[in-house]
Amino acid sequence: MATNPYVKVGIGPDYNLNPPSDDGATTANNRLQWSKHKGKLSDPIVNWQEQDQNNIEAAFGKTINTDPNEKNTIAGSLAFELSDLTVNNNEITPERSSHRVDTEGGAATDELITIDHTAVPDETLLMLRSVDSARVTTLKQQTGGNANIILDNGADFSLTENATIILQRRGSVWVETNRSAGVSSLKNWQFFETLSTASGIEAETSGTIPAGCTKIFLQPRKPLISGSDDLEVQIGDATSYATASTGGVANIVGVSPGQTDWPGTGPGRVTRGGGNSQVGEININKMSNNNWSLSALTSRSGRNVFASGEILGLTGDVTRLKVTLSGSNTFTGGDGIDMWVYA
Repeated sequence: MATNPYVKVGIGPDYNLNPPSDDGATTANNRLQWSKHKGKLSDPIVNWQEQDQNNIEAAFGKTINTDPNEKNTIAGSLAFELSDLTVNNNEITPERSSHRVDTEGGAATDELITIDHTAVPDETLLMLRSVDSARVTTLKQQTGGNANIILDNGADFSLTENATIILQRRGSVWVETNRSAGVSSLKNWQFFETLSTASGIEAETSGTIPAGCTKIFLQPRKPLISGSDDLEVQIGDATSYATASTGGVANIVGVSPGQTDWPGTGPGRVTRGGGNSQVGEININKMSNNNWSLSALTSRSGRNVFASGEILGLTGDVTRLKVTLSGSNTFTGGDGIDMWVYA
C-alpha cells in the first residue's frame, strides 16, 4: 500500500483547556484589558489552518494529475498490487492490472481462451503470471467463438516458472504488448554434438535434442563430398521422422582441390568464398505447433541453394535429426557435421 502523502495536523490537546474566567460584563475596562494582551498570545486556530494548508499543498505535489495531456514525473517506484485469479471454463475476469493465474481445480495444465473485459476500462494494461510453476496455464491465440486473446505471431504463451505476459484491452479483445519467457525458459545457442559421417551416406544425431528447441544449425567441418549430390534433411519426434518432400533437399556441389576447411564455428560463421559451391550451413526453424521450416541454406560462394516454402509437421517436440545423401556419392569429409541448437 502506498504511503499517504497528506499529514494531518491536530489543533492540540491543550487548546482552550483552562480559559480565563468571564464575569459576563460588557465594559470598556474589559475591552481595554483584552486589547492589551491579545497581540502577545498565539492563535492556535490560525496556526492549525496555516500548517494544514502547507501539508495539503505538499500532498498534492506528490499525486498524479489525471487531466488530459498532463506530464507526470515519478521519482520513486511504481507497483501494481496483485491478486489471484482461477481459470473457470477457460476464462478469467481481471479487476486490476496485475494478477496471478491458477489452473481450474489445481490441474497441472489449463488453457486460457477468454479474458473478460467488463470489469476494467478500455486501454487497461494487464500483467499475468502463474500462481505456481507446477500448474501451467497456456494463453491461446484467438480462434473464434468467445476467444478474445491476440498474441504475438499467433503463438500460444504458457505461464511457466517466472514467465510474464502483458496485454492491453482494446475494445472487447486483449492484445499482447510484451512477454517474458521466464528464467527457466530463456533460450540461447548451444553446441549439441557432431554428427558422424563415417557411415558414408548418412549422418544422424546420437543424443536427444533438448526439449524446447526452436532452431537448429548445421555446419560441415569439411566439404562433404567430392562430386555433386543432394542432401536430404529430416527431423523427427519421438515417434518417427518427417521427410522433407518439396523443399528439404539442398544441392551439394564438389569443391576445388585444396579447399578443405570451413572457417569459424557457430551459427552464421560461414563466410569463405571462391571455388565451386558447397553447402556451408543449414538453418531449421520452428514456426508454431511443432511445424518446422528449412531456410537460409547458404553456399560458400553466397548462393542460396534451398527452395524455401517447405513446412514439416511433427506430432511432438523435435528430438532427432538426420541428413542423407540421396544420390550415388558418399561422404568424404570424415570430420562430421557440427550441430547447434537454440534451446
